[in-house]
Amino acid sequence: MDRIKSRNRHYYDENNKDYQNNRAHDDNRPYDDNRENDEHGPCLGDNNQPPVDHKPILRGIRAALERIESILTNPRVGLGEIKAEVRTIENSVCNPYYGLKAIKAAIAEIDNCCGHSCTDSYKLLALLKDIIELLKNPYFGLTEIKKEVAAIEYAVLSSTFGLQEIKSEV
Repeated sequence: MDRIKSRNRHYYDENNKDYQNNRAHDDNRPYDDNRENDEHGPCLGDNNQPPVDHKPILRGIRAALERIESILTNPRVGLGEIKAEVRTIENSVCNPYYGLKAIKAAIAEIDNCCGHSCTDSYKLLALLKDIIELLKNPYFGLTEIKKEVAAIEYAVLSSTFGLQEIKSEV
């Protein structure tokens, strides 16, 4: 135990000098009962010196926190990064070839892996082309939606809908 880290300093104390001179461990010292949150400690500092005034340090910390808060609440902080990210997303979404390169690469990989069974990759290619054509069609799924809406309208507006089921339950 030649080297003990000092309580008040962030360096190692050789030969325990600070521990021997520090009387904080002595129970016979007077205590201050007027501290906040019922904290009781020695009235005087080490070697009967007056306590250290921490108010300037606390003021500096408070000022730094206020500067950080003002930076974080500034609506322009990070605006360039947000705009760049939005621009990247917008370019990806508005690009008509978005995702097609990945599909083409996957098809090429399938062609390379399945060189002997080219018919499967041609079927897959035809299926993907059909899907792309369907997705480009603005009326894709419209007839199915119309049928579903008509069925819902009939169910809601028809007075006989469910009447037989209700009669059988009664």
